[in-house]
Amino acid sequence: VFRKKFPLKYKAMLIVNNYLRYGKIEKKPCAVCGTTDRIESHHFDYEKPLEVIWLCSVHHKAVHGGMKKHFAQEADSQALSA
Repeated sequence: VFRKKFPLKYKAMLIVNNYLRYGKIEKKPCAVCGTTDRIESHHFDYEKPLEVIWLCSVHHKAVHGGMKKHFAQEADSQALSA
């Protein structure tokens, strides 16, 4: 059902997972908090499947949950402290 309802999203996820499996890309720490636990890829454009940012599951859910303003503020404060 998912891949029929969201074919572009499914294809992008499949490509990232295959690249990870074959060692062509590696997961990076969360772009917001820097953790390396429960890292997921996030696409801003499914037509560019390898252009992803890496987020922990908490921040990935926040982005998809409409908390983009919160996410942006955390990313800014993280960048300032680096």
